[in-house]
Amino acid sequence: MKTLLASLLVISSSAIATDCNVNLKGDLSLEKGILTLSTQDNQPLVLDGTGATFNGNTMSLNTQQQQLLNQYHQQVSELAPQVAGIAMDAVELASEGINSAFGELLGYDDELVLEFSEEMSMLKEKVSQQLYAEDGSIRFNSVQLKDDKFFGPQFESEIEQKVKKMVARSMGSLMMAMGKQMLSSGGDMKNFEQRMENFGENLEQRITSKAEIIEKRADSLCYDLARLDDLEQQISHQIPDLSELDIVRVEGDRNLM
Repeated sequence: MKTLLASLLVISSSAIATDCNVNLKGDLSLEKGILTLSTQDNQPLVLDGTGATFNGNTMSLNTQQQQLLNQYHQQVSELAPQVAGIAMDAVELASEGINSAFGELLGYDDELVLEFSEEMSMLKEKVSQQLYAEDGSIRFNSVQLKDDKFFGPQFESEIEQKVKKMVARSMGSLMMAMGKQMLSSGGDMKNFEQRMENFGENLEQRITSKAEIIEKRADSLCYDLARLDDLEQQISHQIPDLSELDIVRVEGDRNLM
């Protein structure tokens, strides 16, 4: 049982684990292909991939300047699906692992197991609504990163709290299930314990393997954010009106990204 409980901790804490240190000094949002950036002085920059308006006025740009802004628009457009995919897969991973653990003990048709599965489905739907528009296109808002909704303590905590709640509510059922399992094993506690340990080890190995894949994708996302940070510096040097552009800042050793 110790290994099985350890597996639950792995599941709830390793959905997203990255050392990426991103600081945002403004906000950027993408919806229906339109990228809007709000700088520190609250002057909005709007990019559609072909042109730009700044503080409500169409910008007069040379070819190189326009290419830089088009590249910025493209990089954010490519980054947004990464955010959506990682967040959705993290919820799916937690749901899969915990349902397997409790389903093994209580039965996959147990009321608590079904209820938890429904709660995780609702969380996944909530994430989906924040990341996808009604027409199915990706929407992105940097507040999701700034508030750690998907890549920090708040996101992990929401999943972890659901796990703790389920453990607390199911303790009675778990004890009864353990009693039934022991009876079916002829009262052989060691046999039952070994079976649960083996299941827990297999579950942890499977979940950890999938979590590592998600973590690598999160590291890749951090690298892309660093590229966006570099591009902002180029834009601020090349376009006088945007000299104060510095929304995304990634700290740390970029050689490790």
